[in-house]
Amino acid sequence: MSLRRIGAVVAASVRMFLRDRPAFFFTFAFPIMFIVLFGLIFGGSGTSRPTVNVVGTGPLRQALESSGAIKVKAQPSEERALKRVRDGDDPAAVILHGTQARLVYSKTSQVEAPIVIGIVRGVVDDFNLRAVHAKPTMALVSEPVEAESVDYIDLLVPGLLAMAIAQSAAFGVAFSLVAWRQKGMLRRLRLTPLPLQEFATGRVIFHLMIALVQTVILLTVGRILFGVHLVGDVIALVPLVLVGGVAFIALGMCIGGRVNTEDATAALSNLIVLPMTFLGGVFFPLDAAPAPIRLIAHFLPLTYLVQGLQDVAVRGHSFISTLPDLGMLALFAAAFSALALRLFSWQTTT
Repeated sequence: MSLRRIGAVVAASVRMFLRDRPAFFFTFAFPIMFIVLFGLIFGGSGTSRPTVNVVGTGPLRQALESSGAIKVKAQPSEERALKRVRDGDDPAAVILHGTQARLVYSKTSQVEAPIVIGIVRGVVDDFNLRAVHAKPTMALVSEPVEAESVDYIDLLVPGLLAMAIAQSAAFGVAFSLVAWRQKGMLRRLRLTPLPLQEFATGRVIFHLMIALVQTVILLTVGRILFGVHLVGDVIALVPLVLVGGVAFIALGMCIGGRVNTEDATAALSNLIVLPMTFLGGVFFPLDAAPAPIRLIAHFLPLTYLVQGLQDVAVRGHSFISTLPDLGMLALFAAAFSALALRLFSWQTTT
């Protein structure tokens, strides 16, 4: 195997990629747009406090305000407070009448309402204990195991990185194979002195280089624009990126191995890759997903790439702890490679 010829294939691939503006856009600019969009919407949501309307005055209202866990918004009347909750402007309202406090919340606020209920109950319980001068028998100290002030965006950026690697590798390889087959380039390549394994090696190296560049750019953008916390060893991300990249390159070879048109390639690629982005934990933690979704996620390669990148980047896991995810990605890479060899065709089939 000649390193010089492989290097020539890589260099030619880079030149073609730089001239292909749509490919350049969807490889780098498109994932950055996702980070900016979700960062503006959810950036800092992990530390935001839910707003609670309060009607009435007294020591309990002061206790709610001093807790610091919620934002207390005073309302002049019960009708006004209830209207804001019904309209979805705020998740809950506390109505104070003498020694009685009534908590009204919206069932549609499935995230904030349970948080508000827990906070208000805790404040009321503490208020009652202090009123009877009861001494606490146990002290609770809480601390996070992840980086300080972990936000939703901290988990989202590694997930979007995994999505970008999967899409650029799978789509890029599939579209290239189909385009070259349509133009007869694969058939002519078969007749050249360049061995197929050297050509394939050069293309794989090129796509892995793209994946590494995506990693640097997306993590840097997340860090600069939204202060994404990266607590793990960045070097431990490299094996995940490379093995995950190989798995999705092989998947792209499966997709483009026999499909004849670019339209069919786009449809099939989206049909396979797009559901993974929603079922593989890119946009939401799988722990909160229904059991059928978690079961399906176990059979998706993107799940293990997302999980590994998040464990290292956000939770500070070591390289050793990522070995199960690496092992699963390697199994997917081997299975997709074997399937790609069976599906591959040098020329357009009828």
